[in-house]
Amino acid sequence: MTAVLEIRLFGGIEIRRGDAPIGGFVSSKAPALLACLAITARPHQRDAITPPC
Repeated sequence: MTAVLEIRLFGGIEIRRGDAPIGGFVSSKAPALLACLAITARPHQRDAITPPC
């Protein structure tokens, strides 16, 4: 059985896989990007979502 990935956005970002919370991100940008990608629900090119170096 595959665990469900939950992304809750109201009251702050909360990410869970099954019953386990996912945390420990290096920066707050990573969960924000995950939320943005989940909301749009379509593929994105990497160069369109990352700033140029």
